Order: sequence, then C-alpha cells, then structure tokens
Amino acid sequence: MKKKNQKPSKLETGIGLFILLIIAGIAIGVFARQFQFNPAVISLHDTLVSENKIDVSGDRSNEKIIIPIPKGTTPMTAPENFSPDTLYEKINGKAELYLSAGFIRLLSQRIKSQKNPELWMEALIYEMKTPSSAFAVFSIQRRDSGTPTEISRFSYQTENALFLVHGSYYLEIISSKSSEEMKQFLLEFAKLFVRQTPSESVSIPELSMFPKECSDLDRISIIPSSAFGFNKLNNVFTSTCSLNGEEVMVFISNRKTSQNAEKLSSDYREFLKNFGGIEIPGSDRIKNSNLIKIFDSYELFFTSGSYFCGVHEAGDRKTAETAAAVLFNGIGRALK
Repeated sequence: MKKKNQKPSKLETGIGLFILLIIAGIAIGVFARQFQFNPAVISLHDTLVSENKIDVSGDRSNEKIIIPIPKGTTPMTAPENFSPDTLYEKINGKAELYLSAGFIRLLSQRIKSQKNPELWMEALIYEMKTPSSAFAVFSIQRRDSGTPTEISRFSYQTENALFLVHGSYYLEIISSKSSEEMKQFLLEFAKLFVRQTPSESVSIPELSMFPKECSDLDRISIIPSSAFGFNKLNNVFTSTCSLNGEEVMVFISNRKTSQNAEKLSSDYREFLKNFGGIEIPGSDRIKNSNLIKIFDSYELFFTSGSYFCGVHEAGDRKTAETAAAVLFNGIGRALK
C-alpha cells in the first residue's frame, strides 16, 4: 500500500526546533569562551589560510645555539633539535600554539647536578620569528604565580621553573624538583644563555600603546591567530583593565594600513551579527566605532589609523563605552 506523505506534527516540529536550539546553545557556549585562549585548540588550518598569516621565511636554523652548562652541573642527555615538522613529537597538544606564533626551531637538553643526579633540569629554547612572537608564547603560557627576575624584562621564576624572553628566543627551564640548589642552577643557566647568545633588543611598540589603566605587563598577552573565534583576527594584543572597580578586556591589533583596519572592522561586525549580535548606535565620541550586544555582553570596536582596537565582552554598555574611551585616548596619545 502506498504510504501517504504526511506533514510533520506539532510535536515533531517542536522537537526539531528544540534540537536546533541545543545546537545554537553549543555554538553560543563555544563563542563565549573564545577569549579564554586555549593553546591546545588553536586551529593551524585557520592560521595557514589567513590572509595575514605570519611569515617565517627568514629561517635562521643554520645559526648555532649554545646550550650553557652551569658550574656544578653536567649534561644528562644529548641536545635534541625539533623543526616545525617534528615539534609535535616534543610538545604534542601545544605545537599549534608555537607554529601559529612564528616558530622556527626548538633545542632542548637535560642537565643534572654533579652532586645529586636526582636533581636535573630540562631547558627548552624556542627560536621564534620575532621578539613579538617570543613574547606571544611567553604571555600565553604565563603562570599565575611567579617572581620576576632581573635577567630580562620578560622573565619570572616559580618554585621549579624559570621562563624568559631574550630577543626572538623564548626559554622554559624546568627542574625535576623544587630546591634552592636547582633554583640557583636555573638562574645561572638563564644568565649564561643571555650573556653568550647575541640577540636583538625586544621592541614591541604595542606594549606602550595601552593606557596606564591597562599597562600591567603581567596582564598583557598576544593572541597569534583566530582571536575571539574569528579566523581573520590575528596578532592581537589584549590587556585586562581595572576601571571603576570593573575589569574588562581591551585589545589592539596593527593591520599595517588604515584600509586593512577598516575592512577587518567591517568583517568582525558581520561575524558578530551572524552569531546573533545586535548592532547598537555607537558613541559619537569615538569615530569609526561599532557597538554590538551579543549573549548579554558588549563588543565595542573602532579603528585608529592602521590599528583595529576595541573592548571584548564588557558586562554592560557603560563599561564598554568607558573602556573604549580610555583606550581611544591612550592610542591617540601614543600615535602623536
């Protein structure tokens, strides 16, 4: 018997709509957590297809890096070299972070105490494309607790590790155990490396562009790719500001030309609207600004010359506008 074509019942329609709402909810959750940058899930594909991908053509792999051996220690293993093709073998799960930031090579070695072989440290020396690339992985991998050192502007030591940027190099020196002896070995290793390794000075103009309310270096990071879930938005400097008792994230990204900045601003606006963002008339105080309400938070962004800037996930409109005004004025002073 030939079956009749029946229209979906109201129940079936309701179930279908419910499923669609679940899928939309998942998408919302994913988007809302994009600012909590997780190196393990950076999309390398997005990085490679991006129009503004980082150029790593200036390969310096023929230059020799000397691994220092502090007094009182001896090599425990032979040095190991890792290229962009083999990096995953050493740090599987995090390789995409370094690759997207401009990774050139990694040299690692384990060094042990001569007196106590159970005490050893592993030095991981990442050579990156630029000082900004080195700072990017330093800032993203930054641990919550740590004591700054005088070895370099960007360095800190924890109970069992030391992290620093030296020019285009990012170092992680991690010990097997926490002890005063190992802490001294870590410091001595870092000092010797800086002393014997020529490198350009770390010059990152964006760091001085944040207004004083947002200038704490410990709260500034670089997102190399797919910032806030948008694959066209890369090389983004973010900072957390404290304004009138509220904390809010602001960002700066140099797009090289004003035309690029304006195009990115337009594309980001459409990206947010496609996810349900509602466009709200912006403030006249900031030219070329856009205000979008999305998922109970506010995105306010604008262009200033070649820079694309803004406020990410402010809790209310007033906070978004206050932070944007502070950022706008700070960038204006920096560009004079």
